[in-house]
Amino acid sequence: FLFLLFGAEFTAPPEKPPRKNLPPIQAAPTANLDRSDDQVYPLVMEMVKAVLNLKNQVYQIPCEEYINLVKTVGMHLRNLTGSVDQLLPTLPATSRIEIEGTQRLLNKDLSELISKMKLAQQNSVTSLSDECKKQMLTAAHTLAVDSKNLLDAVDQARVRAGQAKPVPN
Repeated sequence: FLFLLFGAEFTAPPEKPPRKNLPPIQAAPTANLDRSDDQVYPLVMEMVKAVLNLKNQVYQIPCEEYINLVKTVGMHLRNLTGSVDQLLPTLPATSRIEIEGTQRLLNKDLSELISKMKLAQQNSVTSLSDECKKQMLTAAHTLAVDSKNLLDAVDQARVRAGQAKPVPN
C-alpha cells in the first residue's frame, strides 16, 4: 500500500538532522582595568551566572518553575541597569546615548526571554517542547552577551572620561 502511495518502499523514517548546540557562554576578556571600585563589572558577572544557572536548570526542572529562573535573571538585570543609571551622570553625553541604547536593548532581550519562557511552558507537553526550550536558552544567551556589551560600553566611556584606572602591574 505504501508503495502505491509514494512510489517507493517505505523502510524507516528519515533520520533527524543533528541538533546544533548553543555555543557555550564564555566571558570574553574585558578591558584591563582596575575593578576594585567597579560596581558594574560584578553585576554583569552575576547576570551571566544567572543565565548559566537558567541554562543548567531548564531541562532539569518542571516548566512551572521556569518563572523563578527568569525572575532571577530579571532581578540581576534591574540591579545592573540601576547601577549603570547611577554612573551615567558622570560620563560624557556622547557615551550616555550608547549606554542608554544598550540598556533599552537589554530590556527588549528580557521581554524576549519572557516571551520564549511562556512559549516553552505552553508547549511543555508537545513535540515542540525541546525547540521552545532551545529558543528560551537562545534568548537568555543574547541577554548575557548584551550585558557584556553594556560593560564594554561603560568601560569605554570611563576610559574616555579619564575615570578608568589600568590594572597595576
